[in-house]
Amino acid sequence: MEDEAKTTPTWGYHKTKEPKIFDLKDGESLPRGWADVPHQKPEDADDAEAETPAADPVTMPATDAD
Repeated sequence: MEDEAKTTPTWGYHKTKEPKIFDLKDGESLPRGWADVPHQKPEDADDAEAETPAADPVTMPATDAD
């Protein structure tokens, strides 16, 4: 049993596939196309823009109404 290489369970994220856990040996990287952080989905980007606060009329500079 001592001959077995130790592995570390690591989440992998792909643009088109479901996240999954890879058992990586020490120093080993995720397979090509997989990342250790989630990719931002296009629908998430739209949600982030929607959450941007609008300009506050109280702190906006005054304009002449002439």
